[in-house]
Amino acid sequence: MATYFGSSALAFGVSAFLIGFLCWLARLEKGAYRYACVTLAIVMLVPRLATPWAGAVHRFFEVSLGIAIALVVTAVWPERESSGGKFLRFTLGHEKGSSENLGG
Repeated sequence: MATYFGSSALAFGVSAFLIGFLCWLARLEKGAYRYACVTLAIVMLVPRLATPWAGAVHRFFEVSLGIAIALVVTAVWPERESSGGKFLRFTLGHEKGSSENLGG
């Protein structure tokens, strides 16, 4: 849409409506619509000075670099046990893995 109509508020609104309609037709959750509109805003409202293909290649490398950095940070950074770790050991007030029959 941005290629044909530019970065106008009308084109953005029509695109957001069409995304909502497509999400409704596909019976997707609201979260999918939110992510799609955020993606639309990034793609449509951020001006690019290069051709569309050059912009796509740059975006691919930007995202790939971001993913690589996130994977390295996740592998190197030690995970600490938070105070919420106690919650994982208990389910509905009963210890996880107990042989107690909770059914009726």
